[in-house]
Amino acid sequence: MDDTRKENNKEGRLINMAITEEEKKRRKQEYEKNRNISMSDYDDDYIDHWLANRPDEIDLIYERWINGEIELDEVSKLMDEYIKRL
Repeated sequence: MDDTRKENNKEGRLINMAITEEEKKRRKQEYEKNRNISMSDYDDDYIDHWLANRPDEIDLIYERWINGEIELDEVSKLMDEYIKRL
């Protein structure tokens, strides 16, 4: 598949539909690293509680980015919308 092929997602944004497996791995590693860093200010009990109760919606947002369905700026927008709904 051509890595430059683009098409509109359901929100009408142009996205890369042929993201490589290497890029998916890189994005997943970046997400895991950043998730762990962002939790470093909290104690272990809080982190354990948060991880056990973390909404699936957050993982789904990042999974869409990892799979190339949305761009990183859209992740921020969706996370902001999610936080506003809390």
